[in-house]
Amino acid sequence: SVNTDIRQQVEWLLKTDPHYLLTYPMNLEALLRVFEAEKLRLPRLRQVRTISETLTGLQREACRRILGVEAVDLYSAQEVGIIALECPESGLLHIQSENLLVEVLNDAGQACQPGEIGQVVITDLHNCVMPLIRYATNDYAEVGSTCPCGRGLPTLSRVLGRKRNAALLPDGRRQWPS
Repeated sequence: SVNTDIRQQVEWLLKTDPHYLLTYPMNLEALLRVFEAEKLRLPRLRQVRTISETLTGLQREACRRILGVEAVDLYSAQEVGIIALECPESGLLHIQSENLLVEVLNDAGQACQPGEIGQVVITDLHNCVMPLIRYATNDYAEVGSTCPCGRGLPTLSRVLGRKRNAALLPDGRRQWPS
């Protein structure tokens, strides 16, 4: 659990020596500080996957340098599960359109085009008991272009974070912390 003391997490990881690690980016950062300071390794580790927060370029680079593996982002929400998965070829996030209708809308409620940033709105296609229809997540994302991998799923270039974490600039633009 990410709520466990970081030292206990490190000890558990060393004992378990997993092939994959799923954690939050900020928790990964704390783990990486300990692994780097103590020159620790996880020999069987193949990949780190992150959820729940925005994975930064600095965190990716530190993971490669310290653990010797790639950190891959996964965009999800507790209400609907996995929203998009990072493409291993391009780094774009493939929207899981088989399960969700994901819209990225501008302030006027219109669909954003590739390269534009807007609010993520989701319709769950499989929840028959309590469907979420045009559920505003308060997340902002940038619409991606067609992925060169050929999968054909719509993409996001990046997920910027929650509206509450954005600074509103005097000219009306929003800026998210990196």
